[in-house]
Amino acid sequence: MFDRNASRTAMGTLFMRAAHQLLDASPHILEDSVAVSLIGD
Repeated sequence: MFDRNASRTAMGTLFMRAAHQLLDASPHILEDSVAVSLIGD
């Protein structure tokens, strides 16, 4: 009963966290280097 795909909500959150790291000026509200690495190229 396990679905190995991430939900759309989880993926949306991941993209927004990565975008915050890459696009917003410092200081960041949230430091999340893992989100950027999970997105990939």
